[in-house]
Order: sequence, then structure tokens, then C-alpha cells
Amino acid sequence: THAESALRFARLTDDEQLRTFALNSVAISQEKAGQLDDAERNFQETLVYWEKLGNRWNGSNALANLADIADLRGNLPRALEIYEKILATRIELNDRRGQVRAVSAIASLLRRLHRADDAVARLLSARPLAESIGGHRILAEFYGTLAQAQESGGDFAAALVTERLAA
Repeated sequence: THAESALRFARLTDDEQLRTFALNSVAISQEKAGQLDDAERNFQETLVYWEKLGNRWNGSNALANLADIADLRGNLPRALEIYEKILATRIELNDRRGQVRAVSAIASLLRRLHRADDAVARLLSARPLAESIGGHRILAEFYGTLAQAQESGGDFAAALVTERLAA
């Protein structure tokens, strides 16, 4: 209800950016509530706005939301396709954290598509970047994803070592 109120008030202004941020908040709430059609429509609208402005950073965030919807719908190949576009954009923008997060999302999708070896390879190639950024949150997420991929690939010893790093 707070997000819907924010959107209602944002619509009373002439500030399209404010309205777009409020619409994104509504879409996040809709996604969490399982209202995927409404959330997808609203995320798509935010993407159109950011693309119109040429704001590739926020556009890639909108794409990530759409990829998450595809994932929730079970369309893993579509989610993977979108995340590959997100990764390319984040590389061009030199968004290092975004690159690590995109590779982690790609690896998670690859693992669930029964391509654990591909997932591990992608993660290992991104590992130096993740470690150079540092920080508990990014490393815990990265190592957790790597451990799952290693386990799915049957490399239980490596997964155990990586889980310890995540912890």
C-alpha cells in the first residue's frame, strides 16, 4: 500500500523520474505478491522510460527485474538471455559489482539448466574481480553460488572449501 500511495502522489507531480521509481516499487511489491503479469508490465514500462533517456545503468536494473520475472515463471533460457545482455551492459559501464552479480545470476541459471560445468567456469573467470572488490555481502553471495555450482557438478571437496569461504 505504501508503494501504491507513493505512485499516486508521484503522478500528481510532473516528475517522470519520480513516477518511474515509484512504479518500480509497486512492481517489486507485485512480484513479491505473485502478481507476475502486473509486475512484468510495470517493469517493462520502467525499462522503456530508462531506454528513452539513454540511462543504461537504470535500464540494466530494469532488465534484471524482467529476468527475475522470467526466472519465476520457469523460463530459465529467457532469464539467461536477459542476464547475458545485462552483463554486457555492466561491462561497458564498468560496473564491477554489477558484473559480479550478473555472472552469479548467470551461473545460478546455468546450474539449474544442468550446466554446472559452464556455471563453475563462468564463476572462476569472475573470481578475481569479485575478490578485488571484496566486501562481505558480495563475496558471501559469490562464494555461495560457486559452492552450489561445484556441488551440482559433483566436486564436493571444492564445494566444501568454497562454502567455508562463504561463511
